[in-house]
Amino acid sequence: MAARDPRAASAGVAFLEANLVSSLLVSGIQRLAGRARPGYPHAGSFGQGGSSFPSAHAAHAFAWAGVAYASFPEFRYRWVFPAVAGAVAASRVADRKHFVADVVCGGLVGWWVGERLGESAARYARLQLAVGPKALRVALTLP
Repeated sequence: MAARDPRAASAGVAFLEANLVSSLLVSGIQRLAGRARPGYPHAGSFGQGGSSFPSAHAAHAFAWAGVAYASFPEFRYRWVFPAVAGAVAASRVADRKHFVADVVCGGLVGWWVGERLGESAARYARLQLAVGPKALRVALTLP
């Protein structure tokens, strides 16, 4: 909004929404699954308590990638966004913080959320904010 670019502002809001929605979904699934992390007692077992499945890091990385990928379809190198998210997910397995299934599921959740919200940002709603000495005006134009 500060740059007066409604498309960038809409994408920025979509980034925040994607992180919030991904967090809620992942937290709920983690509570239901209760999978123990690698290196912990009962590692890999479901229902033993734990927050390994799905990976929140992977979900957030792919949520951001999905928003960026869908928000800017004209960007020639947009394949970089999911590639970087994939590197984040792979690092979680390499650091023995998650199993492969954890990051795959987290990535799918994040990508699904991010791309949905990014598609809406690509059609962007226009939000205008005008501040005067005695008044504040907010206008929202939907596509």
